[in-house]
Amino acid sequence: MDILGLKIKKIRELKNINQKYIAEQLGISQSVYSDIENGKINVTESRLQQISKILDVTPEIIKSFSDSVWFNNCTQSGYNNIYHLNPHAVEELIHTLSEELKTLRKERELFIGILEKYLKDIK
Repeated sequence: MDILGLKIKKIRELKNINQKYIAEQLGISQSVYSDIENGKINVTESRLQQISKILDVTPEIIKSFSDSVWFNNCTQSGYNNIYHLNPHAVEELIHTLSEELKTLRKERELFIGILEKYLKDIK
């Protein structure tokens, strides 16, 4: 197996991205993308640039990626080291959770209104 393909696969899995999504972004079939990860197709520099952009990492990070170093750093510190988090992904998560919280607050207020109306009607 091509080492670069394996590194791409591990980073993709750590970021919880499926092959289908990356294949769609690259404009290729999922089976062709799978062949890239499995070393059946060599990764050109331009393809590496495309994949790194989708994974939101630099090509250098992919080339130098070592899962044993990543996991050892996290395990030894006793938690997921925040320095390994993608700041853009964290901002996106905060935004998503904030929007969900706003929706929940609106639904709560609506529910309270319904209950208050119901209590008035049964009195």
